[in-house]
Amino acid sequence: MPQIHFSDPQEKPTQAKIRLIREGKIQEYFVHPWVYLPFIWLTWFLIFSIDQDWKSALLTSGIISIVVILLLASIIFLSQEILERRRWLRQLQHPQFECLQTMGLQLHPDLYYTGTYDGYSFRIRGYEETIGKRKKRLVFSCSSYFHFPEQIQSPEERDAIRKQLAGEYSIGRIFLGAEHLVFQPRNPFYANWEQALLYLVNLMRENKLRPMDYGDWFARYVQPDLDWQEKDKKERTVYLINLGKWFNVSYLKPEKKTEH
Repeated sequence: MPQIHFSDPQEKPTQAKIRLIREGKIQEYFVHPWVYLPFIWLTWFLIFSIDQDWKSALLTSGIISIVVILLLASIIFLSQEILERRRWLRQLQHPQFECLQTMGLQLHPDLYYTGTYDGYSFRIRGYEETIGKRKKRLVFSCSSYFHFPEQIQSPEERDAIRKQLAGEYSIGRIFLGAEHLVFQPRNPFYANWEQALLYLVNLMRENKLRPMDYGDWFARYVQPDLDWQEKDKKERTVYLINLGKWFNVSYLKPEKKTEH
């Protein structure tokens, strides 16, 4: 099944030109790493103090620590926030996606198309697919969200609908999950998205699958699991040093094994 990516339903799409460098990312890459400076500095200081006096070791280790942080931050920032995003933007602005804006879908700063078409909420985003051992390619899938017919309440009946609708179609392959549909086009590189969305809307309407907003679906199926994970993480986190948002050193206790 294609990968499903979740995002905050409160994030709003934008019609403005997508920025290559996202707001706040410079701070994330170049400000936050400085909290590690004392530890890197201390490590280098201990190394250089072996054959230097403490003043020379302190100065040399300080300079090297600053250079190391700036160099690593620059390399990561360049590869992740510029080169990687440029590659994705170039693909998402391909002519095959031009029809989406006229159909009500907009390109989000986090690089996926989102919006409502003919009453149904859609999200189109890409993921990397590995070919062989190393080579990767970008492929795209589409998700939509729905309510089962009111008269269909039992899990068995819902599973029957999922099995009935899932499978190969002329436009590609369709998977069904917990009140959401994932569509993977037959040609993931040059898909006819206008035709695909029309087909999906007609398919859901014919089977009386009523539209559901992404925010409602997220709150029902994703948020409870995220809340549980956050609670579990807090319960298993042991702080060695805790200076709030500025700096902390911690580790996670292993999960308890359940006995069957």
